[in-house]
This record gives sequence, C-alpha cells and structure tokens, in this order.
Amino acid sequence: GWGVDVDLSALDPELRQCSFWNEPALHFDDGTLYLETECSVYDASGAHVDEKTFTALFATEPVGDVRSWEWRYLGVLAGHAEAAALGGENLTQTDLVRGRDSALLAVVTPNHWDSDLDADVHHGCRVVEVASLDPPALRVGGSGQLVVRATLTASDLVDYGTAGCTYEPSSATGVLLVRREFSSAPPEMVWSIHRTVLRP
Repeated sequence: GWGVDVDLSALDPELRQCSFWNEPALHFDDGTLYLETECSVYDASGAHVDEKTFTALFATEPVGDVRSWEWRYLGVLAGHAEAAALGGENLTQTDLVRGRDSALLAVVTPNHWDSDLDADVHHGCRVVEVASLDPPALRVGGSGQLVVRATLTASDLVDYGTAGCTYEPSSATGVLLVRREFSSAPPEMVWSIHRTVLRP
C-alpha cells in the first residue's frame, strides 16, 4: 500500500513470522549501511509473542539509486534472552553508535507490554557493547553477562517509563534521554529531550 521497494520479511524464511517492523534505525560503517529494526511477532489471537520477537540486522552497499540497493539479512542482533538480561521482555529503539573509544555500542530500550495500562512500559535505556555486526552479536564478558556501559532511568516515570535514547560521542550533551509524560485531563503525551552528560 505504501509502494515500498523492499519487503524485509521476504529476505529470509526466519522473517516470515514478523507481523510488523518497529523502530528502525540506520548505521553507516566502512562503506556499509546497516538497518536495525524490531521484528514484532504476534500469534493468531493477536497476542504479542515476547519469546519470538527480536532485533534484526540488515545491510547494503549504498551505491546508486536508493531503489536499486540490494539489502541482505545478517541475522539476530538480540532477542528475548538479551532483553530479559537487561530488565525487559523485548528490546526496542535500538541505535548503533560509536563510543568515545571508538568501540561499537548499541543503545537499547528494554520494555514489556502492560495489559492494565494497555501500553508498552519502558525500563530506561542501556548502552551495551557490540561484538560483531556480521554476524550480529552483542558482547558477552567473562562472567557470561552482556557488557553494559551505561544504564539510564527516570525514577519519577513509574507507570510508562522513559522513551528512547541516543548518543553522539563528540557531543557535549552525552547520551540524550527522552522522557514521555502522560496526562488524562486533557488526554495528551508530552515528550522532552534531556542531556545526561554521560559519555560511555
């Protein structure tokens, strides 16, 4: 319906289960353009399947007309196990960035679905080290745990939690944290961006 040039779900049999693609982001590194996005999986009843939802990674060489780019599926960057290790059921709003030491990092938002609120609850942001993009893998330390460089939360946003985060190492702002505040009278959502001066 939107006249898309690429159907991500058709690039690999594993991706046919993806009900829709959520929170995409791009990262350019050494001539390759990477696309990371959440593959959200739902069952026949419409219930979200946390155990099957994952962050997928794609790549292309961005040469010539954008409609001619050949995208390829690299694999799963993170799934339910990684999300649980970081305090959620899923990982969303993934952003690949370079740290101050040039190490590749992933800024992610652990979240879970709250049926009472009828909304996703975000558990702040985590900045974790990436071991490889091809094949995709987050870095695991000697203890078998993910290597977490930073954890960002907002203790006053209890119900819904924060929104996403992002980072540019050359910026004096450090990691940027987005807050989302809900109001019922009148019904509205207010977003604000905050500098943390945290520079992992």
